[in-house]
Amino acid sequence: MIHLGSISSYHWVKIEKLLPELLKNAEPEILNEISNIVAFDTADLPDVVFFLLVKELENISAGDIGTINNLEHLLVNLLESRRTTTAVRLLESFVISGVALTSLNYFSDELFDKYPDLYSHILTKWLLSGDSSLCHAVFDLLNHSSDYGINLTADSTLLTNELEEMFVVHRAIGWLFTLPIASASFILSVYESAAPATREEIEQNLYDPLLLSYPGKLKEFFRSLIDNEIQKPLLERLLKRFHDYSADLNRLSGLKELSAPRENVDSYWKRFSKDVAEAHEQASKSSLFLQLFNTEKVLYGNSSIFYVKRGDGNELRQEVNMHSSSHSSELPTLNVLDPERLDYKLRFYRHRSKK
Repeated sequence: MIHLGSISSYHWVKIEKLLPELLKNAEPEILNEISNIVAFDTADLPDVVFFLLVKELENISAGDIGTINNLEHLLVNLLESRRTTTAVRLLESFVISGVALTSLNYFSDELFDKYPDLYSHILTKWLLSGDSSLCHAVFDLLNHSSDYGINLTADSTLLTNELEEMFVVHRAIGWLFTLPIASASFILSVYESAAPATREEIEQNLYDPLLLSYPGKLKEFFRSLIDNEIQKPLLERLLKRFHDYSADLNRLSGLKELSAPRENVDSYWKRFSKDVAEAHEQASKSSLFLQLFNTEKVLYGNSSIFYVKRGDGNELRQEVNMHSSSHSSELPTLNVLDPERLDYKLRFYRHRSKK
């Protein structure tokens, strides 16, 4: 049918009338073909027909991998053609359908790098919506990026009162807690336009739970902002407050009355090591990477020896020296010092109502 329209523009009027009925309850194969057309072959499509086809794609399921891959290109094309309203509506339909936005890394990168204002609008809108699936999608949009490279801003035009400002602050902490720099940068942008009373509450939330949980990352981030004269008084107060807190904590750490018995500590770490080893073993069973290679357990020594068969039939002895590799990640301090309160606060921030 689309081919007929490309032959003669006379047919487009009839096609426009027939499409809604023909595409009613369309099969996944048809949706996949539509996604191919709107993503890669739109040169001859009238706008009305194009938008009718795009609207049908709001009904895809999370299992249509090929269609989703095509639609990632469509989303980028919509941004480039400044059809942002359509792009956002289509993106939200993906979230509602259960499509994981972690599969849209190309689109996420394009959105973050080239359309920062729209990016801010989407994040603020979704956090403000109160919908858990949209809030989780905010995390998915950011999850493939390094926290150090993310600097978010809120769309202040969507925040019309103090209640909404605090609501998105709480949502940002609840859903982006494991990305502390992203969360803190978003909250700082809300702080800029907030009323004095709201600023006090925002400052408290920056301190607890964010700074108390991630002092390593956030102290470095805050100092970089101070060096650039960004929110200097606020950030200096936060760092001073944390310095005093750390000093008090260090003084208390020497009290025997607050220390757990040594045997309890040893028992805890033995159990922790056992749990980590079991988790590693379980994850290894389904690891695609480990399935590509043979694994060997070395009982002693610091090298591995193997033999390579040459073309003349002889074997060549090879020895590879082993070396260590490591990866470090900052764990939230409050998860050790006060895990129950932290867990309750994060759950409350994720699911609280606007009122």
